[in-house]
Amino acid sequence: MPLNLDFPTLDQKNWEELIAKALKINSLDDFEPKTVAGVELAPFNHPSEKITRENPLISHNIDWKIGVSVDSNSQDANSAIINAVQNGAEAIILKGQNANWQEHYADVFHEMIYNDVQIESSQKLMTDFISYSRSQNKNLEELTGSFSITTDMLKANVAAAKQLASFHFFTGVSSSANVPDALIEIASQLKEAIELALELNLNVSTIRASINVDSHLAVNVSKIRALRIIWANLLKAYKIEFQALFIKVITVVNEDINDETALIENTSACINAALGMADLICSFHNQDTNQSRLNQNIQHIMKMESYLNMVADPLAGSYSIEKITNHLAEACWEKLAKN
Repeated sequence: MPLNLDFPTLDQKNWEELIAKALKINSLDDFEPKTVAGVELAPFNHPSEKITRENPLISHNIDWKIGVSVDSNSQDANSAIINAVQNGAEAIILKGQNANWQEHYADVFHEMIYNDVQIESSQKLMTDFISYSRSQNKNLEELTGSFSITTDMLKANVAAAKQLASFHFFTGVSSSANVPDALIEIASQLKEAIELALELNLNVSTIRASINVDSHLAVNVSKIRALRIIWANLLKAYKIEFQALFIKVITVVNEDINDETALIENTSACINAALGMADLICSFHNQDTNQSRLNQNIQHIMKMESYLNMVADPLAGSYSIEKITNHLAEACWEKLAKN
């Protein structure tokens, strides 16, 4: 007997009647939609609308980088970087007011990590980084990372930016807790970044996005996936050949909970980021060393035991996720087109 027989699909009315019967109720009308972070979640999803997509979601790189935040102002910044890398970090987010590359990167093979530089510094930040890298006999083409700099600083350092071909210099970012608002804000910034990259003759691969993710699976996974659709639409609108958007995810947890509960929430947020195909996951910053190590180990377990880095677009085909993804992307694109 063949296994690929086509089974008839129940229409929505009969489908709802069967669910109501199973729940021993008269109708599903008592179940109202729930709204989370500005996203309406239906209590039941019947595949009445066909999900179609012409733009790809899958990144060329299924795996993600494990990121650790380091304070550049700390006297122990170099030790913190080395400790993080030895514990398996693949990206260092360097934050602070200054960067002393000689001190901060001593004994660090920075060609092996993603150098996410968020330093409030001078116009020479990038050129100093290049000079230091050359003094260490590093091949600039092998270096990856990002410089969070202003538009004016980028324009003044275009020559340096072109030497760091695998770096990101534009970041679409939003901290809004409302998902539709966050997507609109990031999409608007990505649009401006594409125009500026074309103006400066830089590749759009120098653009990335940064987004916050919490413990709610459906909303957060759909948010990341919707952002990928929006990016694909932007490239198509500007007649640019498709290339995957690099998405950095920062996990966030409730501030009013204890460390044990925070660990659980952060685990859920990390899983959501992985299921949404993040390229870099940085767990929420915690000054407690043991807690930070645990947060880092969560991602190692996700890779080494759960193999979440071995699957491309893990939730593709999940109707509820696909539906929320499409609705978020379409609503954002419609508002972006109006502006």
